Amino acid sequence: MLIDSGASHCILKDGALDTSQLPIIHVSARGFDGGAQQRIVPTCELTVDCDSVISRVQFIFWPIIYEYDSILGRP
Repeated sequence: MLIDSGASHCILKDGALDTSQLPIIHVSARGFDGGAQQRIVPTCELTVDCDSVISRVQFIFWPIIYEYDSILGRP
């Protein structure tokens, strides 16, 4: 996981986890890859534990080309 305090959203790599048992909500998104094309993407809320601070965080599923499985942005 990459922690990026400059990121406005939290992103989870497509296929990084099994979502069959997660409540998924689809939203319209664009611009994460520099493009202007809008598309429908899944989102889910996950529990994140970072140094004993536990929070529920909304993640957007997006194809990440970096070696990280997720990017944790601003809350």
